[in-house]
Amino acid sequence: MKKIEKRYIIHTKGNKVLEYDLKTNEPVYWTRDFIKIFKLTITAADGSLKQEFTDLNTENHLVSETSPGLSFDDWNFDGCLDISLWKYIGGTLGNVPHYYWLWDNDTGMFVANEDLERISEGSHLEIDKENKRLTSYCKDGVWANYTDYYEFRNGKVELIKGVERYFDVTRWEEYDESYADRILIRILEPIDGERVLTQEYFVDADSKMIHHDPPQ
Repeated sequence: MKKIEKRYIIHTKGNKVLEYDLKTNEPVYWTRDFIKIFKLTITAADGSLKQEFTDLNTENHLVSETSPGLSFDDWNFDGCLDISLWKYIGGTLGNVPHYYWLWDNDTGMFVANEDLERISEGSHLEIDKENKRLTSYCKDGVWANYTDYYEFRNGKVELIKGVERYFDVTRWEEYDESYADRILIRILEPIDGERVLTQEYFVDADSKMIHHDPPQ
């Protein structure tokens, strides 16, 4: 497939918001500074309108004045840069919700990808360039974490494997929530559209930390 090389200019439209709130039982205010983006516009180098995405709903820290949560990466490994926009601060799962628009050579347009958006709602989604796959990570407190691996196949995001890790603390008299004696590993693979458990085994935790955050 011939790669189309174009130069576009990305514009975001939104508001910078500064909130004030009174601390409980204290005559002191705290503030919160964040950015809300509601429109993303793509123009050609000559200024003509290419595309416009409206009704966006973001609420984030201001990453920078020139790039409020925008990123440009090749999410589907086709050699073309795609667009992602940080939606809002994730929760205790470690999730980092984003909007995604992938470049489509056939139409010469950026197309919203709902699969990536859905995955990022519940996880931290990253690109594994070496293996040409995507990795999503989330956690369940200090007791478990989950990693899913995805590939783009025929233009679709498909799960290839899931790994679940459960941390087992057996020496309760020496209990420390940061450590485990062993880890239960569960491997799940897609079979006929369902996640099926294909392997289950314990490994020695070797006093490793339970709480594993994804690289930032």
